[in-house]
Amino acid sequence: MRRGKAKYPSAARTLPLNPHVPETLEEMKQAGDLISLCSSNPSQRSKTCLKTARLSAYFNERVYGPDMVAGRKKPDPASYILAMNENGSNATNTVVVEDSEPGIVAGKKAHAFVVAYLDPRFGTGAVAEAKKRSFRAAGADMVIRDFKDFKAALPRQKPDAPRSRPPKPRF
Repeated sequence: MRRGKAKYPSAARTLPLNPHVPETLEEMKQAGDLISLCSSNPSQRSKTCLKTARLSAYFNERVYGPDMVAGRKKPDPASYILAMNENGSNATNTVVVEDSEPGIVAGKKAHAFVVAYLDPRFGTGAVAEAKKRSFRAAGADMVIRDFKDFKAALPRQKPDAPRSRPPKPRF
């Protein structure tokens, strides 16, 4: 068994959720938003972690990984594009939340609005500021430190704004 496969199920039991994530997901669900997960991990591993964290109900089967897009990982936007296409969405009404530069780049390549999550474990000093600059340089439209700030980070869209389609996936 590969080390990563052995490591993740136990890690899902011990890693705490980031503060305000369940509340944010619940608000989105109540608002009728479709929530998908696009990870650089295989989709089954992500589903296992969501189940262990008791978050599966927010995502249903909308979990995407490189195993679904011919092995392509972020910064390739293939998983985001697949998620948008399969869920009848488009770049104009898609918001990507990412915590890594490759993920931010992938979200931008998919033409989505990208919110970068800067984990509080980075602290508040020079390291955090450097990471924030790195996220901005990768293309993040907004950087948040707490998921309670997620709604305020969302772009305001005009009701009659033209819709753009994401690029067609090429697998």
